[in-house]
Amino acid sequence: MTNVLRDQILEIIRSEPELPGKMPDELWNVLNGNREATELAQRAAVISTKNCILKRIEDLFAKGS
Repeated sequence: MTNVLRDQILEIIRSEPELPGKMPDELWNVLNGNREATELAQRAAVISTKNCILKRIEDLFAKGS
């Protein structure tokens, strides 16, 4: 892997946005004290983030970096 490619991949990961804004009250009311729901919400957030990062890396390779 070239340094340029490595740097591009690292930048893709660094620039992935965090969840925007505060947690909606409706979501907090469901999660508050509910370990199972909280774990499910965290898992869904990680899966979504991983999918976004993978898509951006695949796009990088598709255009030939």
